[in-house]
Amino acid sequence: MACFFHKWKGCKCEKCGKIRDAEHSWNGCLCINCGKTRYDGHILQDGKCSLCGTTFLSVSYFEADEIALIKQAMSTLARASGGQGNKEMENHARTLIELFGSLDSWFPQDDIAFINTVVSACINQDHSIRMIYAATYNKLVAKLLQPSDGAYNILKGMGIV
Repeated sequence: MACFFHKWKGCKCEKCGKIRDAEHSWNGCLCINCGKTRYDGHILQDGKCSLCGTTFLSVSYFEADEIALIKQAMSTLARASGGQGNKEMENHARTLIELFGSLDSWFPQDDIAFINTVVSACINQDHSIRMIYAATYNKLVAKLLQPSDGAYNILKGMGIV
C-alpha cells in the first residue's frame, strides 16, 4: 500500500514498507531492517561471510601482473567520466583499488563479473594498456571465467586456458 507521508523507522516506512537508502541499522554488513548489504563489516569464516553468506576470494589468488592490470582498469574507470558518470560504479572501482593494494585483502566473488567487464572494456578502449597487458589479460580472463562458461571453452579450444 502506497502512502502520501511516510512514517520512517530507519530505512523502512512503517506504513507502506518502502525502503530508502538512508538510516540503515547495520549489524556488520547487513541492515537488520531491510536486509541490504554493504561492502564493510563482513565476518569471514573459510572465505564466506557468516552474516550474509557472500563468498570471498583472496587477492593473493592473482599474480602481481594481473593485480596491476586490475588496478589500472579500475583506476581508468574511476577517473574516466570526470565526475559525470555512474558514481556507484566509480566508487566500487575505488574500493577495489584499495582492496587490491594488499595481498591480505579479500573481495566478494560476485565482483568477478564486474572486474572482468571493466578490464575488458579498458583493454578494448585503450591501445597503450592493450599493448602493455596483452599476455596478462589472457591469463587473467582464464582465471575470471568459470569452467562452465561458454567463453572459457572457446579460450580452452584456442589454447589460451
